[in-house]
Amino acid sequence: MTKKKMIIVGVVLALIDMLLISRFAPLPVYQIILLASIGLIAFGILEFKGKKKDKAQANQQSGGNTLDLFHDLKKYDIKLSNAKIKRNFYKNIPEIKTQNVTKRNDIYSISNFIAIDVETTGLKPATDRIISVSAIRFEDWEPVEIFYTLVNPQTSIPVEATRINHITNDMVVEAPTFSQIAESLSKFIGNSNLVGHNIAFDLAFLYCSGLNLMDKGIKFYDTLQLSQYLMNSSEKTGTYIDYVRNYKLSTLCQHFNIRITNFHNSGVDSYATGLLFEKIVKYKIK
Repeated sequence: MTKKKMIIVGVVLALIDMLLISRFAPLPVYQIILLASIGLIAFGILEFKGKKKDKAQANQQSGGNTLDLFHDLKKYDIKLSNAKIKRNFYKNIPEIKTQNVTKRNDIYSISNFIAIDVETTGLKPATDRIISVSAIRFEDWEPVEIFYTLVNPQTSIPVEATRINHITNDMVVEAPTFSQIAESLSKFIGNSNLVGHNIAFDLAFLYCSGLNLMDKGIKFYDTLQLSQYLMNSSEKTGTYIDYVRNYKLSTLCQHFNIRITNFHNSGVDSYATGLLFEKIVKYKIK
């Protein structure tokens, strides 16, 4: 029996015991059944907390072996589309507005989100191409589902890009094009708020590739900007936290004791960004 079923069975048994059995059965029978139901509930809760803690520790200690971090996550079933989508001109990109986080925010209202990251052939959204997309759904700060795929850019990947993200031309030969996965990615995101590290970069590449997420009416949170706001405001208010030499994702994760390596993999980066977002939010509104 799973931990969730234990809790459900325990609650149902306790209700039946209190509402029905207590009326007709002898007191000892009622007490034994009540104790058994309480035991099931307690054991289920302890089991849940134990596994959650073990999973968190395993993820922290694993050092971020690419997608090995996500072996427990549900894999989103990406449906390939035959639709051809047109690229958008970078000059027409809508304004990208990112959200700040303050003490007035309700922590529970922003604990459900999708952390997103793309790897590309270069730094120019107008001319370079996406070669990997990852989006991880977080519910109550916990990662629960991942959208991940390599993408065939239909052009050669420069050696300089491969040195950074370790994605080679051979790896993307049989990968789907962005047009084939765009519809699935849009459905996966739905109305969820998006979190990214320098999220404007990711959104710009997605837009130029034909997917305009700025029209969805969702909120965008940038852990790069939020970390900069955090450091600057903490210095002014006298709650200055330790200095960071830069605002790279890897540096900030090290600063907040998020032990992950193998950055510049879209899966690892989106996972790390989600964890970093939680740290920043809880620090800012505690």
